Amino acid sequence: MVDSDIVFGIDLGTTNTVISFFQNNKTKIYSDGAFKLIPSKVYFSPDNKIYCGNYIPIGAKDIIHSFKTEIGTNKSFLRNDKIYKLSDILNIFINHIKNLINKKFPNLIIKTVLTVPSNFSDTQREIIREAFINNNFSIIISQPLVKISYSFN
Repeated sequence: MVDSDIVFGIDLGTTNTVISFFQNNKTKIYSDGAFKLIPSKVYFSPDNKIYCGNYIPIGAKDIIHSFKTEIGTNKSFLRNDKIYKLSDILNIFINHIKNLINKKFPNLIIKTVLTVPSNFSDTQREIIREAFINNNFSIIISQPLVKISYSFN
């Protein structure tokens, strides 16, 4: 198997995201440094830098979290005198995921099996799928999350 044959599994949970992939006949959970769970959080610093997941500075305040459950609504966020729609926040977070994958696997078409919580509506699933496609992911299949247990050994 060459890197171009790697298929990624992205579990886009409401609180955390997990990226997995199959390589050398083993399924691996992606680690973004020290952590295998990527918190679904976005932070805009006072100097307009954007941080996501485990890269949010310690002590940061006014972090956007639990935004995935609001997908499909008109919710917006005011940060540093700029209004961000929910779709903007989703795209920022998906772009963060893409950048994490590109660090380890540069120049790949990111073929993806995407799972979302089973209580998400078809509209929410389609919004998420389109957001991933718009961020240059190749979605092989997207499914509601039924039940997955992770082993971080």
